[in-house]
Amino acid sequence: MIEQNPIPAPPADNADFPLPEGLKERIPFHCTELLPHGAPFALIDTITDIWHDGGETVSVVHSDNPVADSQGHIGNEALIEYAAQSCAVIDSSLSDNERHPGFLVEVMDSRYGETASVGDEIKVRVSTSRKRGQFRVVVYHVCVNGKFAAEGSMKLCMVENDTL
Repeated sequence: MIEQNPIPAPPADNADFPLPEGLKERIPFHCTELLPHGAPFALIDTITDIWHDGGETVSVVHSDNPVADSQGHIGNEALIEYAAQSCAVIDSSLSDNERHPGFLVEVMDSRYGETASVGDEIKVRVSTSRKRGQFRVVVYHVCVNGKFAAEGSMKLCMVENDTL
């Protein structure tokens, strides 16, 4: 039996780390323009919540999903890509609202539950636990149709467009 781990609640607003002006008022918003990938590998649809060190996204597994097999199923490891792209759009939103490319450096402590298929809703919540320069260690939680699908942590390198 798979243990059902709900996505943890977001942290309370923190006056020590204010959000960029007007950002909270834009939520939810379609975030395709902030994704580091173009179609069809742009997997994230909407940012639904944001806070000083993370946020939440919601997406639907579309029929043109490049990681879906011939039956429309995506492997659990693809959920890590949903989490990494969620980090990218949230990082871009929290900084300057410009698209920032990033690189997945390492995946740690991953656990998996439900799998996803075309038409399913994927909700991802990410929070940065450590940040040093361009590197981030991010904790991620993923639910598919409201059920536990994946959790763990990953190390990412987020770069400014002009440093590539």
